[in-house]
Amino acid sequence: MEEATAASAEALELGRAIGLPDADGVFSTLRGSLWALGGPLSPIADFLPAADPLWPMYPLMEAWHHVSSGDRAAAAAAIRGFSMRVLPDAYDLEIAAAAAVVFSAVGSTEQRESVHRMLAPHSGLHVVVGGCAAYHGAVDHHLGTLEVALGRTAAATEHFTNAIAQHDRLGTAAWAELSATALEQLRPAEPPRDAFRLVDSVWRFTFDGREAHLPDSKGLGDIATLLAVPGRPVHVFTLLGREAPATGADPVLDRRAVADYRRRLAELDAEIAESDGDNAERASAEREALIAELRAATGLGGRARRLGDETERARKTVTARIRDALRRIERVHPELASHLREGVHTGTTCSYAPDTPRRWTGSTSGVAD
Repeated sequence: MEEATAASAEALELGRAIGLPDADGVFSTLRGSLWALGGPLSPIADFLPAADPLWPMYPLMEAWHHVSSGDRAAAAAAIRGFSMRVLPDAYDLEIAAAAAVVFSAVGSTEQRESVHRMLAPHSGLHVVVGGCAAYHGAVDHHLGTLEVALGRTAAATEHFTNAIAQHDRLGTAAWAELSATALEQLRPAEPPRDAFRLVDSVWRFTFDGREAHLPDSKGLGDIATLLAVPGRPVHVFTLLGREAPATGADPVLDRRAVADYRRRLAELDAEIAESDGDNAERASAEREALIAELRAATGLGGRARRLGDETERARKTVTARIRDALRRIERVHPELASHLREGVHTGTTCSYAPDTPRRWTGSTSGVAD
């Protein structure tokens, strides 16, 4: 920008030196075209003296200057009472582009629609002054800003998309960036993500803009697992790190398997009675292992333990540790605890399915003991 500003000043001096009648006019329009790109702002009277045939445009030019400097209140004051009838019907599109900038920012609906009608027939073209004395971007860019101000987002998106392509073809990178920025601002903002992360054995929470943390626990790990798969059921065996069983309440060991275990125990008893040394020690170790497996597979009185019993115990374990985790969260972040109580469902399968979905970020760098 500094180079462009210096070059425009040098061109003005050269134009005056050779007596070019339009030297000041060319300099003014060139400097005005740099405003949109962050160029220096000069007093508008320097650009539009009272003798200029465009003097009736002075309020619009002054408002353009104020919009470029970010002073919308001053821009609105400058065009108060401004008549659209003074806009020229046949002239370089520079005035229409300036009007689009101003009215998009502080104009009325009528003013915006009027300028839109002026520019619409020139969609697909560029705003070029004279023999390329100045460049004010693609017409579609200005149509896009007007559509935004008029609340027509779909049309604005189309115009800005076209403008980016037109600027790229022409090689006007700065204007392409302006159009791309305007297009990006039309996209709905992504809702902020809540966070439930384990970092160095500490769970760190962010919810509704508030942060809290707690030491690691299995219940917090269970909740994190559910948050990672919203709406999907997770079996309690999965939360316990075990393989989920088949459905039903079949015995852990069927009758034939129990009979095989007992027959082998009888064989081992006989072997222990008849053997000594290493053989007896090996048989005793195998016998103890078989007895442990039978105990795990049977309940009180030697009755066969059923898979349903195992599942119920798992359900109670997971439910208890999730409830404990929620009580702990309640102490440091009541709002998060309330949301999780509403959204986390426990049972044989557990899930996170709140009435109002939330977006969660989660990562782990440690595990619960």
